[in-house]
Amino acid sequence: MLLLLSCSSSPVPSDHTHRILQGVAAYTVGMGGGIVVSLLCEQLAHPLWGMFAAFSVLASANVWFGFHAMSQVRHTSLNPDRAQIVLDRAVPQIPCLSLSTIPTPEQVRQLEPFVRWSRVRHLSMVMGAGITDLAPTPARLQTLAELYHDLPYVISISRRPIRPFYRLHQQDRNTAFIGLSPHATAVDRTRAMLHALLVARELSHGYSEQQAVRDTRQVLDHHFDSLLQGLRDQGWHTDFIHCLSQDHTLELLD
Repeated sequence: MLLLLSCSSSPVPSDHTHRILQGVAAYTVGMGGGIVVSLLCEQLAHPLWGMFAAFSVLASANVWFGFHAMSQVRHTSLNPDRAQIVLDRAVPQIPCLSLSTIPTPEQVRQLEPFVRWSRVRHLSMVMGAGITDLAPTPARLQTLAELYHDLPYVISISRRPIRPFYRLHQQDRNTAFIGLSPHATAVDRTRAMLHALLVARELSHGYSEQQAVRDTRQVLDHHFDSLLQGLRDQGWHTDFIHCLSQDHTLELLD
Protein backbone atom coordinates (compact mmCIF):
# COMPACT_ATOMS: atom_id res chain seq x y z
CA MET A 1 0.00 0.00 0.00
CA LEU A 2 2.76 2.43 0.82
CA LEU A 3 4.46 1.89 -2.52
CA LEU A 4 1.28 2.94 -4.30
CA LEU A 5 1.78 6.44 -2.93
CA SER A 6 4.88 6.94 -5.04
CA CYS A 7 3.21 5.55 -8.17
CA SER A 8 0.18 7.83 -8.14
CA SER A 9 -0.51 9.49 -11.48
CA SER A 10 -1.84 12.68 -9.91
CA PRO A 11 0.62 15.53 -9.28
CA VAL A 12 2.04 15.92 -5.80
CA PRO A 13 1.46 19.46 -4.51
CA SER A 14 4.74 20.39 -2.84
CA ASP A 15 8.45 19.75 -2.41
CA HIS A 16 7.79 18.66 1.18
CA THR A 17 5.43 15.94 -0.05
CA HIS A 18 8.11 14.89 -2.52
CA ARG A 19 10.58 14.26 0.29
CA ILE A 20 7.94 12.33 2.24
CA LEU A 21 7.19 10.13 -0.78
CA GLN A 22 10.85 9.36 -1.36
CA GLY A 23 11.30 8.53 2.30
CA VAL A 24 8.27 6.23 2.31
CA ALA A 25 9.41 4.47 -0.86
CA ALA A 26 12.98 4.01 0.38
CA TYR A 27 11.85 2.77 3.80
CA THR A 28 9.35 0.33 2.32
CA VAL A 29 11.78 -1.06 -0.23
CA GLY A 30 14.48 -1.40 2.40
CA MET A 31 12.17 -3.19 4.82
CA GLY A 32 10.96 -5.53 2.11
CA GLY A 33 14.54 -6.09 1.03
CA GLY A 34 15.44 -7.51 4.41
CA ILE A 35 12.64 -10.06 4.15
CA VAL A 36 13.58 -11.07 0.62
CA VAL A 37 17.26 -11.44 1.47
CA SER A 38 16.51 -13.64 4.48
CA LEU A 39 14.29 -15.90 2.36
CA LEU A 40 16.87 -16.18 -0.40
CA CYS A 41 19.61 -17.05 2.05
CA GLU A 42 17.54 -19.96 3.29
CA GLN A 43 16.62 -21.26 -0.14
CA LEU A 44 19.84 -20.83 -2.15
CA ALA A 45 22.90 -22.98 -1.81
CA HIS A 46 25.19 -19.96 -2.03
CA PRO A 47 23.85 -17.22 0.27
CA LEU A 48 26.28 -14.57 -1.01
CA TRP A 49 25.01 -14.88 -4.57
CA GLY A 50 21.46 -14.65 -3.28
CA MET A 51 22.24 -11.51 -1.34
CA PHE A 52 23.95 -9.95 -4.36
CA ALA A 53 20.99 -10.73 -6.61
CA ALA A 54 18.54 -9.36 -4.07
CA PHE A 55 20.59 -6.22 -3.59
CA SER A 56 20.76 -5.58 -7.35
CA VAL A 57 17.01 -5.94 -7.79
CA LEU A 58 16.14 -3.87 -4.75
CA ALA A 59 18.66 -1.14 -5.56
CA SER A 60 17.15 -0.83 -9.04
CA ALA A 61 13.67 -0.72 -7.57
CA ASN A 62 14.73 1.96 -5.10
CA VAL A 63 16.15 4.14 -7.88
CA TRP A 64 13.05 3.63 -10.01
CA PHE A 65 10.63 4.50 -7.22
CA GLY A 66 12.65 7.58 -6.29
CA PHE A 67 12.75 8.77 -9.90
CA HIS A 68 9.04 8.12 -10.38
CA ALA A 69 8.17 9.94 -7.17
CA MET A 70 10.24 12.94 -8.24
CA SER A 71 8.62 12.97 -11.68
CA GLN A 72 5.22 13.37 -10.03
CA VAL A 73 6.24 16.42 -8.02
CA ARG A 74 5.14 19.82 -9.24
CA HIS A 75 7.91 22.11 -8.00
CA THR A 76 6.42 25.58 -7.78
CA SER A 77 9.04 27.25 -5.58
CA LEU A 78 12.39 28.49 -6.79
CA ASN A 79 15.81 27.14 -5.95
CA PRO A 80 19.10 28.21 -7.60
CA ASP A 81 18.82 25.61 -10.38
CA ARG A 82 15.23 26.45 -11.27
CA ALA A 83 15.87 30.17 -11.01
CA GLN A 84 18.85 29.75 -13.35
CA ILE A 85 16.62 28.17 -15.99
CA VAL A 86 14.01 30.92 -15.56
CA LEU A 87 16.63 33.66 -15.99
CA ASP A 88 18.18 31.98 -19.04
CA ARG A 89 14.76 32.18 -20.70
CA ALA A 90 13.49 35.50 -19.35
CA VAL A 91 16.78 37.45 -19.36
CA PRO A 92 18.92 35.77 -22.04
CA GLN A 93 21.41 38.64 -22.18
CA ILE A 94 22.38 41.90 -20.55
CA PRO A 95 21.51 44.70 -21.24
CA CYS A 96 17.89 43.56 -21.28
CA LEU A 97 15.36 45.85 -22.96
CA SER A 98 12.37 43.60 -22.26
CA LEU A 99 11.66 40.26 -20.64
CA SER A 100 11.31 37.16 -22.78
CA THR A 101 8.97 34.26 -22.12
CA ILE A 102 8.97 33.04 -18.52
CA PRO A 103 8.84 29.21 -18.38
CA THR A 104 6.25 27.33 -16.35
CA PRO A 105 7.15 24.97 -13.50
CA GLU A 106 6.45 21.99 -15.78
CA GLN A 107 8.89 23.26 -18.41
CA VAL A 108 11.59 23.93 -15.83
CA ARG A 109 11.16 20.48 -14.27
CA GLN A 110 12.25 18.85 -17.53
CA LEU A 111 15.48 20.88 -17.68
CA GLU A 112 16.46 21.00 -14.01
CA PRO A 113 18.46 17.72 -13.90
CA PHE A 114 20.77 18.99 -16.66
CA VAL A 115 21.58 22.19 -14.76
CA ARG A 116 22.02 20.31 -11.48
CA TRP A 117 24.58 17.88 -12.90
CA SER A 118 26.41 20.52 -14.94
CA ARG A 119 28.87 21.74 -12.34
CA VAL A 120 30.16 24.43 -14.68
CA ARG A 121 26.75 26.11 -14.52
CA HIS A 122 25.78 25.10 -11.02
CA LEU A 123 25.93 27.83 -8.38
CA SER A 124 25.87 26.95 -4.72
CA MET A 125 24.12 29.57 -2.63
CA VAL A 126 24.10 30.49 1.06
CA MET A 127 21.35 32.87 2.13
CA GLY A 128 21.92 34.84 5.32
CA ALA A 129 25.69 34.30 5.31
CA GLY A 130 27.90 35.72 8.05
CA ILE A 131 30.61 38.33 7.69
CA THR A 132 33.41 35.76 7.72
CA ASP A 133 32.00 34.13 4.59
CA LEU A 134 31.10 37.39 2.88
CA ALA A 135 34.28 39.35 3.45
CA PRO A 136 37.57 38.10 4.92
CA THR A 137 38.79 41.69 5.37
CA PRO A 138 37.18 45.02 6.36
CA ALA A 139 38.16 46.46 2.99
CA ARG A 140 36.22 43.74 1.18
CA LEU A 141 33.18 44.37 3.36
CA GLN A 142 33.37 48.08 2.57
CA THR A 143 33.53 47.29 -1.15
CA LEU A 144 30.40 45.13 -0.91
CA ALA A 145 28.54 47.83 1.02
CA GLU A 146 29.37 50.33 -1.73
CA LEU A 147 28.40 47.99 -4.56
CA TYR A 148 25.04 47.11 -3.02
CA HIS A 149 24.17 50.42 -1.39
CA ASP A 150 20.46 51.02 -0.79
CA LEU A 151 19.75 47.28 -1.13
CA PRO A 152 18.75 44.98 1.75
CA TYR A 153 21.43 42.46 0.78
CA VAL A 154 25.01 42.08 -0.39
CA ILE A 155 26.41 39.30 -2.56
CA SER A 156 29.89 37.86 -2.52
CA ILE A 157 30.71 35.19 -5.09
CA SER A 158 33.79 33.06 -4.57
CA ARG A 159 35.37 30.34 -6.67
CA ARG A 160 36.66 27.42 -4.66
CA PRO A 161 38.66 24.62 -6.25
CA ILE A 162 37.18 21.14 -6.00
CA ARG A 163 38.20 17.82 -7.49
CA PRO A 164 35.16 15.59 -8.06
CA PHE A 165 35.88 11.87 -7.87
CA TYR A 166 34.36 11.31 -11.32
CA ARG A 167 36.61 13.89 -13.05
CA LEU A 168 40.35 13.93 -13.52
CA HIS A 169 40.79 17.67 -13.81
CA GLN A 170 40.36 20.22 -11.07
CA GLN A 171 37.50 22.66 -11.41
CA ASP A 172 36.14 25.63 -9.49
CA ARG A 173 32.71 25.69 -7.94
CA ASN A 174 30.97 29.02 -7.65
CA THR A 175 29.43 29.82 -4.29
CA ALA A 176 27.28 32.90 -3.73
CA PHE A 177 27.22 34.14 -0.14
CA ILE A 178 24.30 36.50 0.44
CA GLY A 179 24.22 38.78 3.47
CA LEU A 180 20.81 40.04 4.49
CA SER A 181 19.50 43.04 6.35
CA PRO A 182 17.56 42.25 9.54
CA HIS A 183 14.47 43.67 7.81
CA ALA A 184 14.82 41.74 4.53
CA THR A 185 11.49 40.39 3.29
CA ALA A 186 10.64 37.27 1.29
CA VAL A 187 10.61 39.40 -1.86
CA ASP A 188 14.08 40.71 -0.99
CA ARG A 189 15.34 37.14 -0.67
CA THR A 190 13.90 36.25 -4.06
CA ARG A 191 15.53 39.29 -5.63
CA ALA A 192 18.85 38.48 -3.93
CA MET A 193 18.79 34.96 -5.40
CA LEU A 194 18.06 36.22 -8.90
CA HIS A 195 20.65 38.97 -8.57
CA ALA A 196 23.33 36.50 -7.45
CA LEU A 197 22.63 34.27 -10.45
CA LEU A 198 22.84 37.19 -12.87
CA VAL A 199 26.08 38.47 -11.32
CA ALA A 200 27.63 34.99 -11.47
CA ARG A 201 26.66 34.70 -15.14
CA GLU A 202 28.25 38.05 -15.97
CA LEU A 203 31.41 37.15 -14.06
CA SER A 204 31.66 33.91 -16.05
CA HIS A 205 31.65 36.04 -19.20
CA GLY A 206 34.73 37.90 -18.03
CA TYR A 207 33.23 41.11 -16.69
CA SER A 208 34.59 42.74 -13.56
CA GLU A 209 32.59 42.57 -10.35
CA GLN A 210 31.84 46.29 -10.44
CA GLN A 211 30.47 46.14 -13.97
CA ALA A 212 28.57 42.91 -13.36
CA VAL A 213 26.84 44.32 -10.28
CA ARG A 214 26.07 47.64 -11.99
CA ASP A 215 24.62 46.07 -15.14
CA THR A 216 22.58 43.42 -13.37
CA ARG A 217 21.25 45.91 -10.85
CA GLN A 218 19.98 48.10 -13.68
CA VAL A 219 18.17 45.11 -15.15
CA LEU A 220 16.48 44.25 -11.86
CA ASP A 221 15.64 47.86 -11.07
CA HIS A 222 13.71 48.06 -14.33
CA HIS A 223 12.29 44.55 -14.67
CA PHE A 224 12.14 42.86 -11.26
CA ASP A 225 8.50 43.78 -10.57
CA SER A 226 7.46 42.52 -14.00
CA LEU A 227 9.54 39.38 -13.57
CA LEU A 228 8.02 38.68 -10.15
CA GLN A 229 4.49 39.14 -11.48
CA GLY A 230 5.28 36.99 -14.51
CA LEU A 231 6.51 34.19 -12.24
CA ARG A 232 3.29 34.33 -10.25
CA ASP A 233 1.19 34.34 -13.42
CA GLN A 234 2.98 31.20 -14.59
CA GLY A 235 2.21 29.38 -11.36
CA TRP A 236 5.39 29.98 -9.35
CA HIS A 237 5.24 30.61 -5.61
CA THR A 238 7.64 33.45 -4.92
CA ASP A 239 7.06 33.82 -1.19
CA PHE A 240 9.51 31.03 -0.38
CA ILE A 241 12.79 29.94 -1.96
CA HIS A 242 14.87 26.81 -1.46
CA CYS A 243 18.56 27.21 -0.74
CA LEU A 244 21.01 26.74 2.09
CA SER A 245 20.22 29.30 4.78
CA GLN A 246 21.98 30.64 7.84
CA ASP A 247 20.65 32.91 10.58
CA HIS A 248 23.11 35.79 10.26
CA THR A 249 22.07 39.36 9.52
CA LEU A 250 24.13 42.47 8.81
CA GLU A 251 23.29 45.52 10.84
CA LEU A 252 25.26 47.74 8.45
CA LEU A 253 22.53 47.17 5.85
CA ASP A 254 19.91 48.89 7.97
